[in-house]
Amino acid sequence: MKKHLFFLALAFAGMTMSVSCHTNIEHDIDILSLIDFEGDYWDGLVDNQQYGGDLLYGPADENWCYSSDYKWNDEKSGLAFEGFPESWGSLSFSGGGEAVSNYVNADYAGADYLRQLEVPAAPERGKNFVVHYGSGEPYPMLRFTDGYPHKVLCMNIIMTSYLADAAINGNSWFGPLSKEGSFIGVRMIGFDQNGNRCGSVEKVLVTTEDVPLYKNGSKKVEWQFWDTAELGYIYSFAFEVYGSGDCYDEYGLSAPAYFAYDVLSLAKNNR
Repeated sequence: MKKHLFFLALAFAGMTMSVSCHTNIEHDIDILSLIDFEGDYWDGLVDNQQYGGDLLYGPADENWCYSSDYKWNDEKSGLAFEGFPESWGSLSFSGGGEAVSNYVNADYAGADYLRQLEVPAAPERGKNFVVHYGSGEPYPMLRFTDGYPHKVLCMNIIMTSYLADAAINGNSWFGPLSKEGSFIGVRMIGFDQNGNRCGSVEKVLVTTEDVPLYKNGSKKVEWQFWDTAELGYIYSFAFEVYGSGDCYDEYGLSAPAYFAYDVLSLAKNNR
C-alpha cells in the first residue's frame, strides 16, 4: 500500500490545474504518470504554420498527395501517436491525426481551416496541447508501446477555435447549432491487446442551449475536465468527434471535427 501511495503522490506532486482527477485507484496499479506535452521535444513538434506546414503535411507529389512521417512518443508513459492514416493517397493531418500545438487566440470569430490548430483559451499548465482531427475510421491511433495495459484516468479538453466559431456563429459549411437537443461531442474508443474495440466514453463539447450563452458573453469557451477512467484498462485508443443526427450530411459529419486535449493522467498495470 505504501508503494502505491508513493507513486500517487509522485505523479501528482506540484500539479496546478484548477481541476483534478478523482477516481478509485485499484490496488494493483504500480505506476501513475502525467503527460503535459511540455519541453523541447514537444516544442519541436509544433508546425510552423497551422495549415499546410512541413511537419503535418510534408512534400506533395504531382497529384497533390502529401507525405508526412509525423509521429510522437512520450518516453515516460510509453504513449505514442503512430502516424497519420492514409486518406486519398496522402499521409497528412488532412486525413486525421494528433498534432502538438501552441496556437492560442481568444477571438475565435471567423476561424476556419487555416486556424485549425488554434484554441480560444490558453492551457492551464504550460503552453502546449494536442489537437485531434477526425470523425471516424480509419482512426488515428494512440498506442501504449510498452506492452502493458493502461488506464487513461482523466484529461482536459476544449473546442478548437474553428469548431467553436462554426457551432456558435456558423459558417458556409455548418451551423450555428440551433435545433433543440443538437450537440457536438468527442468519443474516446478503447482497444484490447488484439486490437478489438472494447468500449468507449463520451463527452459533450457544445449544445444548442449553450449557443446563446456564448453569444451574450455569459459563458466562455474554456478547458473542461473529462473523467475517462470508466473505460478501464486498454492497450490503445482513438478519438472521434461526433454529433447529433442533424450534424451529418451525405458525406459524414459536417461540423469541423476538431478538439484539443492536454494533461493526460495515466495508470499502468504491469502485473
